[in-house]
Amino acid sequence: MQVGFIMVEAGAVKRHHWSGILMKNLLDSISGAIAFWIIGFSVAFSKPDSRGFIGMGGNQWAVSSGWSEVFTEDLYLKFIFQFAFVNTSSAIVGGLLTERCRIETYGFFSFLMSLFIYPVVACWVWNPEGWLFLKGYHDFAGSSVVHLVGGISGLVGSIIVGPRIGRFQDIQFPCLCRNRRRKALERYNAEQLEKVKNVHMLQEVKELVSDGTFTSGDVSCLRQYALNEYHNPNFEPEEDGPMWMSIGVFVLWLGWYFFNGGSSYTLYNNTLLPSKIITNTILGGSAGGGAVYFFRKPISLFVCECFQKQGRYYKAFRASRRFDSAQVCNGVLAGLVAITAGCDCVEPWAAIVIGTIGGILYSIFPRILESLNIDDPIEAASVHYVNGVWGCLSVIIFDSSRGFVSGSPQMGEYLGVQVYGVICISLWSIVCTLVFFIPCMALGWHKYHPVMELVGAHRFKMGDISAKFLEQIRAFGSDSENQTKVLFKGDSKGNVLEDVSSDGGKGTNRTNKVKNLPSVGIKAQQDTEMTHIVKDKKVEE
Repeated sequence: MQVGFIMVEAGAVKRHHWSGILMKNLLDSISGAIAFWIIGFSVAFSKPDSRGFIGMGGNQWAVSSGWSEVFTEDLYLKFIFQFAFVNTSSAIVGGLLTERCRIETYGFFSFLMSLFIYPVVACWVWNPEGWLFLKGYHDFAGSSVVHLVGGISGLVGSIIVGPRIGRFQDIQFPCLCRNRRRKALERYNAEQLEKVKNVHMLQEVKELVSDGTFTSGDVSCLRQYALNEYHNPNFEPEEDGPMWMSIGVFVLWLGWYFFNGGSSYTLYNNTLLPSKIITNTILGGSAGGGAVYFFRKPISLFVCECFQKQGRYYKAFRASRRFDSAQVCNGVLAGLVAITAGCDCVEPWAAIVIGTIGGILYSIFPRILESLNIDDPIEAASVHYVNGVWGCLSVIIFDSSRGFVSGSPQMGEYLGVQVYGVICISLWSIVCTLVFFIPCMALGWHKYHPVMELVGAHRFKMGDISAKFLEQIRAFGSDSENQTKVLFKGDSKGNVLEDVSSDGGKGTNRTNKVKNLPSVGIKAQQDTEMTHIVKDKKVEE
């Protein structure tokens, strides 16, 4: 599964963040295995306290041969299988925090996820004496335990860490505390710009200067290079990104067969048939991808036509009207997440319905996050959290023994247990994430320095500065020496309103054509500095 997540994330971001993605997924496996072995497994599957909240472990801490005294099953085998689950939950968090969260901070959170956050939820749902298990809560293979926990934890972390530099230039959904949010965003962007200008104060840069890797001229070139990236943000993935993402989805899809089918812990069982579970998994993923392929365009057209007349409040829901392979890939994952909870108890036709609704929910939710200025680089919250919730609620309807389709008299109780379980699991994940990230934010440990984010943190944190990168920034600096930078303020359409250049607009021979600013979200940049490069040579009008 980790291989698939690496490919999906790499296909959605710029190449200079690939090293960070690889390191985060390695940390998931390294720290996750140790933390889950020391405490996590015992917290999840040993005999819990009287309330069924947390496994007490007894002599089970740091897994040893003492397991056989408590359990009758092969727990070494169970540990191996459950490690894949906790690893997946941590990887989801990494996708939401990619490009900007400090690798050290993420490593500690991944360790905490495997040590405590995930195991407690697993104890509630999968331990035979867990309190949700005893109430009849149903999540067969982890829509809530794995995907909801990872999705909501990553979403809360993403809100605290903040968006990528340049991702949002204005408020997307003005009706919610409009002025306060706009001032906060402007203050955030101004702070990031100030840090970029003071790149010489960055500790890593000081170290590079002290050891002779950087000269003072290189620092100046780095500042110019970073400022150029700041004023010209580009969040488009690499040209080969769709290929990596598609391959990653196929790898995950294959892993999901064993992810769900293996949760039966048997190859053949008359009451819990792995072949039916895998069949439902195939159909759920296919339905999710098909829903995005066929319905995303009509949904986008409908939203634009119906809500565009309502003005700025609904422009946030505009979506692309073109087909996108990356969106279809995420639609497949959305369907797989949705079917994970009920793949053992629903019929194949119901798996198609569940996957289809999951794909439609995925098509809508990213627009909502964008409207709230929440940055989700790979749309992991829309795939995992939203469809984790939907997967657990879908069994209320489609469970062939206790759901609405069965006409069981326990339907009302089943509904209450599932809803209550989803709420409790969400609150637990939110609180644990806040407890970790708020102190990190207060200490400034939550996010990379803006220069690292703009040029790639791996250049400063992983290995030595490459000769190719030095040549790149030096070439950029030398090209900038013979250029005069003129700053303008633009309106919402990118037209020049005011010349705010350092020479008061006296620069000679500038062209009268200025490219429009790219629109981000519901509103284009209203008070944005555009850098217009004017060469000394006269330009014909």
